[in-house]
Amino acid sequence: MKNEKIKIIKKGKKILFFTNYFFYPEEKGGAQISNLILLSSLKKLHNYEVTIVCVTENKETKGSFLYSLEFLNGIKIIRIPKTNNFEYFREKILFYIKEEQPKYIISEFFSHNDENILSFLDSFNEIKTFCFVRVVEPLFEFKINLLNTKLIANSDFTRDAIKETLNIDTEIIYPPLMFDCLLKKTNDFKNKKKITFINPIPEKGVDVALGIAKLLPEEEFLFVLGGWKTGQKNHNSIKEICVDIENIEVREYQYDLTQIFGETKLLIVPSQFLETFNRSVIEFGLMGIPALVSDRGNLKYTVDQIFLVVEDYKNPMAYVDKIKKILSDEIMYEELSLKSKENSVKEKYTKKYNVHKLIELLEK
Repeated sequence: MKNEKIKIIKKGKKILFFTNYFFYPEEKGGAQISNLILLSSLKKLHNYEVTIVCVTENKETKGSFLYSLEFLNGIKIIRIPKTNNFEYFREKILFYIKEEQPKYIISEFFSHNDENILSFLDSFNEIKTFCFVRVVEPLFEFKINLLNTKLIANSDFTRDAIKETLNIDTEIIYPPLMFDCLLKKTNDFKNKKKITFINPIPEKGVDVALGIAKLLPEEEFLFVLGGWKTGQKNHNSIKEICVDIENIEVREYQYDLTQIFGETKLLIVPSQFLETFNRSVIEFGLMGIPALVSDRGNLKYTVDQIFLVVEDYKNPMAYVDKIKKILSDEIMYEELSLKSKENSVKEKYTKKYNVHKLIELLEK
């Protein structure tokens, strides 16, 4: 369906970011944190006016329809009710486009349902439109001819998948890390005994992680609950399962991972889906903590060390064999630790680098 023509008065540097998903703090996944860092920086450091329109399950009555309004880091956030009716969502976005008069519109591609998002974005001729691509599996199932919208990849793997499926060249905006904050964190705790697993849900390989822990009863495991709203329904069940496994401790979601860094000697990332990026690998790497990852998506490029990649990614024993080698060889561990830190301390992961690259794309 074509959009009615919207007259835009291009004054200032106004951005409208919309998503058919929850936003921080209702959702605390890596994508939401990355969006918040990027958009907050555009507002605070470069004087862009930013409005975010997202969905919520926390409804309040305001005016003619349900929504809530708040400000976070100087950004206006408008939350509208979550619905499966895309036409309803589309009408609300059009309403806020008319009201905000943005020079730029940005959205994100998260699932099979987001083909509508891409078509909707591409229907605007007089506004610059951009879309962050967060997942790649749906791209293999449909074809779309984009005329106006610029896609933005979040990793080399995502860029290559977009090229393979849609034959579109894209720029990469890596999920930015708060380097200054992370590098200031102390990591000299003497209690580095645990093997840590972040976000124990099926997509992240919780069944594999449970299998690893059962095969290594002599090791202490730490399962840290994640910030994905869709994964919260699994939290109680994982707690119940781990009650009977003596070497697993389950902790609630942690925004500040300082304590976790100080207790962790090895991170495991047995993801079963095609990870396009994983913030934890880089964050733990900055602390010199190696990550043993599945051979899925961008993970092998993120760790950039062949020994830390498990090809037989569904098999817990394949991880166990490598864990035993890593933890029994002090020289190997130190080498992996050093390389993990070197691989993580790269300019391309910094907030400054990615914010400036996003501005270049906007202003091009």
